[in-house]
Amino acid sequence: MEEILNWNLKINKGDNKTQIKKSFRVNSGIQKLKIEFSYSNEFVEKKEDIKQAFDLKETRILEDEFLKGYNKINNLITMSIYCKETYVGCAHRHDSKQNIVISEFESTPGFIKMPIEDGEWQIILSVHAAYSDNICVKVLVKEII
Repeated sequence: MEEILNWNLKINKGDNKTQIKKSFRVNSGIQKLKIEFSYSNEFVEKKEDIKQAFDLKETRILEDEFLKGYNKINNLITMSIYCKETYVGCAHRHDSKQNIVISEFESTPGFIKMPIEDGEWQIILSVHAAYSDNICVKVLVKEII
């Protein structure tokens, strides 16, 4: 198993509602890709960040309960993958830690079963909700021969 991408980045409140793209190269002869995707600060902790989240959502529903810590507001970052501009799939889940497999014979739900083509691939992170600063994101791509 060889690592072909080790991408670490920080996402802040200013990245809310944006997409961040990263290309990587896959060599020929690869049977399977394994992608580990994770981010810290899954839940918004600071009261001022919770207030800002409610301001952005333009709602006051249950705001007091969130401020008192009875409920939680999530940061949400999801991942989509493309191979040579062809859509391979997405992991639009609320889990802050995900393991994705793509291959001809097995793929994680949400991703197409397909032979692994050599060439340029792309990961797109969609920042649906960044209500905290310093959200540490890690994407690790490994190829299996």
